[in-house]
Amino acid sequence: MSGCPAFEELSALTDGDLSRARAVEVRQHLARCEPCRRQVDGLSALKRAVGRAYDSELPSPTVRRAVAAGVAKQRRRRTS
Repeated sequence: MSGCPAFEELSALTDGDLSRARAVEVRQHLARCEPCRRQVDGLSALKRAVGRAYDSELPSPTVRRAVAAGVAKQRRRRTS
């Protein structure tokens, strides 16, 4: 379909990376273009799923602090 935003631009919209003016234009296009709207819906769903999977795999803040402390301790030993 001619006049449709590029895939990269639709992806940027879902990331919040478009300028305010361009985001308004793309959203107006989405209001009248079902194929682009489906693409944005799919991108949004994919990004949410990846975010949930990524978040569930991260160690707790306590574990991250312990690892960071261990790394810092090893660095101090090497430089001493």
